[in-house]
Amino acid sequence: MKLLTRAGSFSRFYSLKVAPKVKATAAPVGVPPHPQDLETTKGASSFKITRGIEAVGGKLSVTATRESMAYTVECLRDDVEIVMEFLLNVTTAPEFRRWEVADLQPQLRIDKTVAFQNPQTRVIENLHAAAYRNALANSLYCPDY
Repeated sequence: MKLLTRAGSFSRFYSLKVAPKVKATAAPVGVPPHPQDLETTKGASSFKITRGIEAVGGKLSVTATRESMAYTVECLRDDVEIVMEFLLNVTTAPEFRRWEVADLQPQLRIDKTVAFQNPQTRVIENLHAAAYRNALANSLYCPDY
């Protein structure tokens, strides 16, 4: 089951995969993934999401580009309702807590530095900034704070 949605330039690359453990990655293509803890929603904590999907042997993953986000859920047919509850929370009610965002800032700086060492990344970002005047002109990478 896949859910596609339009993404804005403020979307980040997140992946929530449940095998034995959950790891969320906030890394664009070509950047090595680093575990992060930023999956909390208003309806469920990251722990509840992890345990709930793990309990039914499911997998929830998210991939994103500049224009779209794709949520993919894999589970047994009998467990669709359970996994859909978590998918609903993840897609409609994300919650960013101050301390979670503060903990991510050092890693964000590293990810951004690594990404911009690739000349193609800088060229694509500059091309989008020059070619568009709407949300597509915004960088995929968050500004420095």
